[in-house]
Amino acid sequence: SVQKDTNNLFFGEGGDSSTRRSISFDPPRQVQIRSPISKEQRNRKRRVRLQSPRGNTIVKYGNGAIKEIRPDGVTVVRFNNGDIQTMCNGSVSYYYRDTGVLSVSQPDGSIVWEFPSGQAE
Repeated sequence: SVQKDTNNLFFGEGGDSSTRRSISFDPPRQVQIRSPISKEQRNRKRRVRLQSPRGNTIVKYGNGAIKEIRPDGVTVVRFNNGDIQTMCNGSVSYYYRDTGVLSVSQPDGSIVWEFPSGQAE
């Protein structure tokens, strides 16, 4: 098992399922923006878009969801209910906080489900 990490839901290079590892998750936490903001935009849909000097873009939605778009191509969405979706290189992982289930969809269409018991299908 790997250390708790809610920032990286992918396994190996480019989400390659051949190097899969189990991941545990911390409870949801407030996203803290540690770098100074170089740009901020607001719109009528209660959406705030923040740009950091490091190149990270953070979008805060009116419903409380927060999307972080990183310069390395990884996008992480944290939902109010504690669910976390991560997208990178065509792979999409979705962690369901209430059940502890992790779903990883690969670009080839395959989907792997990992359950809290460690069982993977």
